[in-house]
Amino acid sequence: ARAEDEAKLPTPAIVFADDDILVVDKPAGLLSAPTPESDRNNLVSVIGDVYVVHRLDLQTSGLIVFAKTAEANRVLGERFRVHDISREYLAAVAGAFGSEARTFSFPVGGRRAVTHFSREEALGQRATLLRCRLETGRTHQIRLHGRELGHSVLADPRYGTRTDFDPPRRALHATHLGFVHPRTGEMLRFDSPWPPDLMPWLVAMRASCRC
Repeated sequence: ARAEDEAKLPTPAIVFADDDILVVDKPAGLLSAPTPESDRNNLVSVIGDVYVVHRLDLQTSGLIVFAKTAEANRVLGERFRVHDISREYLAAVAGAFGSEARTFSFPVGGRRAVTHFSREEALGQRATLLRCRLETGRTHQIRLHGRELGHSVLADPRYGTRTDFDPPRRALHATHLGFVHPRTGEMLRFDSPWPPDLMPWLVAMRASCRC
């Protein structure tokens, strides 16, 4: 039954792998790692024995790195702790966001949290595709900061409001990940474009506003 369950899961794409790390492009609808409630139907159960360095939410797609050794996990964990990682997301948000880039600093969970927002593509007055660069990495940081700015991530029932043009799932994608290799010291950079499951929605939005 377990094999049958996992056969139905969305398929992750392996972006990079060596003896120390594994970089995966996670599809939406797949948990990053086991939870206290279940150790099944998640990315780790699909790809095998790895250390969880960080996580993406169930409905967030995009790039995630795992460690294959205890030492790689220790080094990468420390890099994430001090925010020595380059992380960018693409987010479709409600409303028209201006052409000027904006930096937003607002505590999340009582801790410093900073996000840099810039317009990637205007989608009329109803929506904007934003590039969101994390200076810190708090839980739900982009979703919370977007709401505080008045530009909630679309199809986010927790921090936004429903619209008549919502995409089929939360419009948030981890598009860029950069870090120094934990053993070799090489700078690694990975990029993932806007995901295929949200592309028909984006095409329709472009057509509706003749952008």
